Amino acid sequence: MTKLSHTTDRLMEIRLDSRKCIRCAVQLSNEFKNSGPNWRPFSPDKEQTDFEIVQIQQNLEKAKELLVYTEHSIVQIAKVLGYNRATELSKLLLNYTGLPSGHFRRIRKAKLDMIKKRQKQ
Repeated sequence: MTKLSHTTDRLMEIRLDSRKCIRCAVQLSNEFKNSGPNWRPFSPDKEQTDFEIVQIQQNLEKAKELLVYTEHSIVQIAKVLGYNRATELSKLLLNYTGLPSGHFRRIRKAKLDMIKKRQKQ
């Protein structure tokens, strides 16, 4: 797997503690020699309550899990998680992880390809 895939897997394992998100964003920017602002950690709106923030974070974790481990489309996942449009979920994923929803699909494809290669051997 590529360096990006390994780093993304590590990112997915990190809990949604804001300090860890910032630390991870710094680590990612150092690993890929990018400036920090290119990696945007999740920053909630000022009007949102703590409960809403936690709910968004849980939805994002569930969405990432479903994108990597199931064949459901982003539209289906957004509907199940209570979003009106898939673009809402996609924008949240991009703002939180710095990665588009398609990236998580590519992780799934890479994992399936690796399994197929192992089965052939």
